[in-house]
Amino acid sequence: PPTSIAETTPLPPTSIAECPKPSSNNSGRPINCISTASIKQIDNYIPPWTFQCSPDEALARLERAVRTDPILTITTLDRQARYLKVEVARNLYTKDEIEFLIRGEDGVVTFRAAGVGEQAVSDFGASRKRLESLRVKCGVF
Repeated sequence: PPTSIAETTPLPPTSIAECPKPSSNNSGRPINCISTASIKQIDNYIPPWTFQCSPDEALARLERAVRTDPILTITTLDRQARYLKVEVARNLYTKDEIEFLIRGEDGVVTFRAAGVGEQAVSDFGASRKRLESLRVKCGVF
């Protein structure tokens, strides 16, 4: 179906970024970020998903799962790079962003979910639950 999202990005990422390290800037408040790349920050780490199907099938299933959730909006989709960026409407004023990168050579999906803007407000585990729900909906991870 036709969409209004960008089908490509000029330079898709080749890896997913880790979460920012806690600092005095956030006054010790929890950082609203989880990432498969944050292996040295256990509170912000989440393991990547593995898959046995083709990378293109993994992307197609992830895209379908995202499209079925009314609070998720795809903002960037690069099929060649197997990259997907999603905006999450947490409430009227707060948004999160989730980036997915399907690494076909490794058979894994790496991702990062973080608050948008200058927020450093915990979502009380909502991002982890949302990602687990997406993983289950996809049926291959």
